[in-house]
Amino acid sequence: VCFVYMHNAWPKSTFLGMLPLLNEESLGADSHVEYFKALLLITNYGKSINDLDFIVGDNCATNKSISTKLNVPMVGCASHRLNLAAMK
Repeated sequence: VCFVYMHNAWPKSTFLGMLPLLNEESLGADSHVEYFKALLLITNYGKSINDLDFIVGDNCATNKSISTKLNVPMVGCASHRLNLAAMK
């Protein structure tokens, strides 16, 4: 997980880590949002989920739902869209 945010009008990105979800029995958007919040809390970078400007991911329904729940835009994967279009 990388956290990208604006600081003094410049984009910053911080690698937060890779950990399993807190609740691996539920792989939906709610579990991912809680994971992001917890990861930001334990990494102690002084950022919260409210500092998030956008998310980047493939175009799966879970990522779209995470974007909606966090009220931030999602930058979808262009190569994934190209692959889907080529398969038609």
